[in-house]
Amino acid sequence: MQLFPYFIVLISAITHGIWNFLARRADDKNVFIGLSKATYVGALRQLSLVIAVFLGWRVLKEPLPAPRLISLFLLVIGSGLIAFAN
Repeated sequence: MQLFPYFIVLISAITHGIWNFLARRADDKNVFIGLSKATYVGALRQLSLVIAVFLGWRVLKEPLPAPRLISLFLLVIGSGLIAFAN
């Protein structure tokens, strides 16, 4: 019997409980404005993949196929749009 699915359900329930606690505590919705910035940081954090692929290509001499280049290009464009969004 695998315990991993039960672990995922437990983490999901804990997360849901925390969000409910924060929702009931927020008087003027300032908590949600502060937490909404975390999604931007999470998306921009993925730029480390660009550095990792570049180092793998230059230092480790890994191949750089077209799908990887296209995905890196889309990642950089998406991060730029997030960075310059209002």
